Amino acid sequence: MCDAKKGKSRLNKGLYNICTGAVLSLPHMPDGPVYRINTPQVIHQTIDGEVVVINLDTGTYFSLTESAQTIWSVLEGGAGKEEVIAILEKNYSGVAGEIESHVTKFFDELIAEKLIVPSQPAEIKSNPIADSVNLGSKVPFVPPALKKFTDMQELLLLDPVHEVDATGWPQANPPGAHAK
Repeated sequence: MCDAKKGKSRLNKGLYNICTGAVLSLPHMPDGPVYRINTPQVIHQTIDGEVVVINLDTGTYFSLTESAQTIWSVLEGGAGKEEVIAILEKNYSGVAGEIESHVTKFFDELIAEKLIVPSQPAEIKSNPIADSVNLGSKVPFVPPALKKFTDMQELLLLDPVHEVDATGWPQANPPGAHAK
């Protein structure tokens, strides 16, 4: 179980991996494409070092741990793939080319699932940080994994605000019918 404090700061101040305790920092503003979490269609919460991500448009939810959690933390404020790779190479032990390969594949998965979308650096607001935590040594790199779950799709696709009628709450609309 991971316990950590979260704070807010500007993107260039640094990031904090809630599970490993690693202090992460962005060396500069992103040079290449920048991505952000696809809100409001995508919501997320970190619980005991695991990020649970829900795509409200598809009813699919995902679990992110270890390096995937770190990547999500970086993306929370908007970042490019190059910045993510640099942060992972600085804070995780592993072969640079291998880390880059796994990050590229992971980004492709996040984009395909519509969990992240292209953004502009001006849209970057803030990121969680740690003011005085220093891991001291690199953490072994575990390739990021996007664990996908569809077992609750029907429930997650219900719209409790608009699909309430005299029969109770929530009620799914019949196929082809629109919410009232």
